[in-house]
Amino acid sequence: MAESQADKNKPAQHAITDDVYLYTTRNPGPPVSFTYEVECCKFNRLKFTMDFAGSQNFELQSGGLLIDKLVAPFKRTEVGKLVLIDTSKGANLKNTYSWSLEDPDPAAVEQVLSEDKRKIFTELTRAKKLNFGDDSATINEIEKRCKANKVMFLDPDFPPTETSLYKKDKNMEPVHDGKPVTWRRPTEFMSGSFDVFQGGIEPNDIRQGSLADCWFLCALSSLAEFPQLVMNLFEEQSKESSEAGVYKLRLCKNGQWQTVTVDDFFPCFPGAGPSYSRGHGNELWVLLLEKAYSKLHGAYAQIKMGWAYEAMIDLTGAPYMTIRFEDEDVQKTIKNGELWRNLVHWDQEGFIMSASTPGEDVFTESGEKPEKNGVGLVAGHAYTMLAAKQTVAGIRLCQLRNPWGGFEWQGDWGDTSDLWTDEIKEELNVVLAEDDGTFWMCFDDLLKHFFSINVCMADSSNNNNINWTEKRRKICFTFGADGNISTPMYIFSNKTTSKAYMSLHQEDQRCENALPYLDIGVSVLQILPDYTYKLMGSSGNSAERQNQTEVTLPPGQFLVVPTTTGCKFSQGLLGGNEGDAPKLFTKQNELTIQGEKALNEVFKRLDADLDGVLNKQELNAFMQMTEGCAMQDEVFDWIMQTFDSFEGGLTADGFRQCYMYMWEASGRDEETIWRDLIYMGYDRHLRLLFARTCILAIHSEGDFELHPQPFDADAYEEAMELPIKAFGKCAEYAEGKAKLYTRKAGYSGVSFAVENNSSEPLEFTLDCSESKNVMSHRGTLVAVQIIPPKETKVMHHLMPKNAFVAWSWSYKASMSWIENEE
Repeated sequence: MAESQADKNKPAQHAITDDVYLYTTRNPGPPVSFTYEVECCKFNRLKFTMDFAGSQNFELQSGGLLIDKLVAPFKRTEVGKLVLIDTSKGANLKNTYSWSLEDPDPAAVEQVLSEDKRKIFTELTRAKKLNFGDDSATINEIEKRCKANKVMFLDPDFPPTETSLYKKDKNMEPVHDGKPVTWRRPTEFMSGSFDVFQGGIEPNDIRQGSLADCWFLCALSSLAEFPQLVMNLFEEQSKESSEAGVYKLRLCKNGQWQTVTVDDFFPCFPGAGPSYSRGHGNELWVLLLEKAYSKLHGAYAQIKMGWAYEAMIDLTGAPYMTIRFEDEDVQKTIKNGELWRNLVHWDQEGFIMSASTPGEDVFTESGEKPEKNGVGLVAGHAYTMLAAKQTVAGIRLCQLRNPWGGFEWQGDWGDTSDLWTDEIKEELNVVLAEDDGTFWMCFDDLLKHFFSINVCMADSSNNNNINWTEKRRKICFTFGADGNISTPMYIFSNKTTSKAYMSLHQEDQRCENALPYLDIGVSVLQILPDYTYKLMGSSGNSAERQNQTEVTLPPGQFLVVPTTTGCKFSQGLLGGNEGDAPKLFTKQNELTIQGEKALNEVFKRLDADLDGVLNKQELNAFMQMTEGCAMQDEVFDWIMQTFDSFEGGLTADGFRQCYMYMWEASGRDEETIWRDLIYMGYDRHLRLLFARTCILAIHSEGDFELHPQPFDADAYEEAMELPIKAFGKCAEYAEGKAKLYTRKAGYSGVSFAVENNSSEPLEFTLDCSESKNVMSHRGTLVAVQIIPPKETKVMHHLMPKNAFVAWSWSYKASMSWIENEE
């Protein structure tokens, strides 16, 4: 591949010492010149001297041959430009440099912090008055409003204040390790012009800062292997820098594609550059994505620590797999070679992969050098997997990249390994470059030093053969007074045999004000001619962020059933501490943050078709629930004309505006709002106790139709029982007359069912009371069930009671036959 002009002009990076870099850019001219930049990625000022004494026919643009600069921390700074004097004469270049690190001046730091806070307070006050937050506002409209008022855009929903860094009321720890952090725009910390993208998108553009979000940045680095997938996350007008500092991005959070508006204020060290992620040179795309992702979660601190595959789901919305080597099923695929064959296949398909090391990342925020455990790898870290290839001689090799750069594998097949021969390099088309973060290792060492592989089956358009047909639907689990669960179901119809991935997503617990996870799952049943069901696939139920099943379906109709056991519903554990009921209004009769968030949640639940606006049918559902009457056409038309709307529907801002208008017109009684919230299923603590909204996402290799179906209790019972028998381990009692099936689903759920194969009723007792940190959907850990002949009944669905504490399960079983009375 020919080297591009952008590559030729790309700065050469040299590490002066740990986290201190010298960049040299050759400018072809005429005349030829060299630009020198330095960057100190520590909270220190850098005193830098560079001497060109002995050079011939060169001179610094500023005069002389000596550079002597004091450089601010976390800011890539140009320190000098050396220019060829006479193009007709020969030249010779020599240089030496020296450096030292100094502590920042405390008085200067405090002054900068004070000035920045005062400036931001003024901008924030003005932004709230200008009402920038309308969801329907386009980039052009916001920029025009900014120009007319001679201001830059500032996002009042995620302001450049401490509340967007972390939440004191949630007992969160600051995310800057005690170092001062302020907020700055690119014009304040970047030299020269800047843009969203400069010179293409490359994985090496991404540099991690002091926020422990390597899981997110690793996913982003993996995505950058396919630049178009990164570009797809930016609305068209946000692919170039905005004079007003406003950008709109698209992320698939909680199973739903969402538009996120952000400003260009970024957390920075006082008088210096970004304290969290950074991009290459003067480009913004990494900073903007990290900020948008943080906003969706409520604060930067909310995205500390996580799994790369979950970030990949949020960035692509695609089907996924996470493969943990310790799992019994995975061990079988390792031994029979299936896992390696799959890795090679996924690599050939162009799927996005990453691998995670065990342990805890203690380096990112402390800044201390991580232990390399003798092999160069960092504990608790995510690495992008670039390739899986097998040589003619049968050597199985994997190529990986550290998103940080550096910290590479030092064992067999590493950059300096003697095992590399010219023949193998040529066969695999390998070019080894030391300390660039990219390295090779054999598959057996990967299994030894990593604990999981994550695969994202994103459609990268021109790199694989997958072109997903995708549909998403909002569903709601409702827990009735009789203790039973109900939920919408869907008929999946296809005309050709195709593979499909069906996943159920609930709100990420790391999001602000999220509720504890339900144990969720999805089952797929074939509808037989006699109206019975055949199980085609099931994820089981697990208390996780999302749960997915893979099925290959022949032409026909299939019932897709979202499932939950109701453990959390039946135990009444969806709420938090009691305490005082939150206030909905301030003394100025304005909505409090809690009140505004409650109305936002109501809007999300009403938006059944996931288009980001409420149509007449969705608004009418709210009207009937709260007022007991239908909405007239003229009322709907007036609402669309009066409040913030978009493409025939009411936006979230418009819904709040309309609701507050109606509330004021009805006498401004706070109890009216409480009445409506209670009708929607909330209690006085704004807890949604007896309903939960989830997103059903379906990706299929072929076209399909999806039609809603009313809840069917019999089908739901089959969707819960059949998977336990089909995929569970079986223990026989009474010579097979009774069978106990145990199915562990995911990492946070296990289910038990008993089958009575005799001609007599069976009383079965399953005692799980010695289990640790578990709850049952029955509300008790001792279940006694009478099972009629030739029937199967679920005994227990167990899940962790506390998701952040280790859990285990055990059981004691006993049984007796019930004789039929004459």
